Amino acid sequence: MGRLRPPEHRAPLIAAGAVILAAGLLLAQVRLEDPVGDGIHLLLALLPAALLLALGLGQRPQGGGPTPSQSVLAVTGLVLVAVALVRLADVLGAGEDGYPSGAAAWTSLLLGATALVVGRRLRSAICVFIAALAGVSVVLNLVDLLFDPASATAYRVLLVLMALVLVLVSLVLRGGAYRTSVLLVSLAGLLVLATQLTFLAFLSDSSGDFLGGGGVGWELLLLGSACGLIAFGAVDRQPGPALLGVVNLSLFAAFAAIPGDTLLWWPLLLLALGAGVMAAGLRPTRPLPPEPEAYRAGDRPLASRSDGDETVVAVRVDE
Repeated sequence: MGRLRPPEHRAPLIAAGAVILAAGLLLAQVRLEDPVGDGIHLLLALLPAALLLALGLGQRPQGGGPTPSQSVLAVTGLVLVAVALVRLADVLGAGEDGYPSGAAAWTSLLLGATALVVGRRLRSAICVFIAALAGVSVVLNLVDLLFDPASATAYRVLLVLMALVLVLVSLVLRGGAYRTSVLLVSLAGLLVLATQLTFLAFLSDSSGDFLGGGGVGWELLLLGSACGLIAFGAVDRQPGPALLGVVNLSLFAAFAAIPGDTLLWWPLLLLALGAGVMAAGLRPTRPLPPEPEAYRAGDRPLASRSDGDETVVAVRVDE
């Protein structure tokens, strides 16, 4: 067990080696797909995953969260866990007909549970993010399994609802787990972005011309999420949500630009909204009211004074 708790000064070196090792194992999974059986691939992913997670969990986090090295070990370990679960599904015969929704659901569930356990042990925000992402996969695959074939609109609505749930959860966690809260907001923005990317398969006609997004409602959703992410990133000084907001805003601009050579309606509305917001920020400021005079010693406004069992309330009235 002592080797699983190396000296702290060696942790960055071990984490760097773990990343290289995981990359080599992933390449081996791809390049040895045919020569090596699924059972061997399972062991080649599962054993290193267990080692990396054991190294990451070997030392309890100090203070408010894991060290960078522990985070790297945890993430690389979870990546290999995901590969091992896919190989386990192959061993059980799930890969014979592609990769069905049922197999995707239970593998995502196991991955999410593992990430959640590791995240709680290390107080790691990125592990909780991976668990939430796996939870999204579970829901989508269960819907596909139970309501096959589900419409594209149903998946979009489901993504929006899950994004809303993530935002609400992030508000609850904001006080005690701030980094997790920020990552959940980012994941909510990614889900909104995913709803818009589903339209890309239907954006061109037979001539290859770009047709646009899914309508005003979806474009409004994309615009609102972009503005919210940028505002969140600016107020809390978080570059991740702000950058994601810029991506969403850029996609909105691409969709809204399709109609062509007129200012109606999105350009005109955005011009008016932007000018109104700037005017609100540049409006003249009013001077603050003067501070109240200090009370003299022994003068207590609205103070309760005890006189035996009787309470006397003193109030100063200016005539």
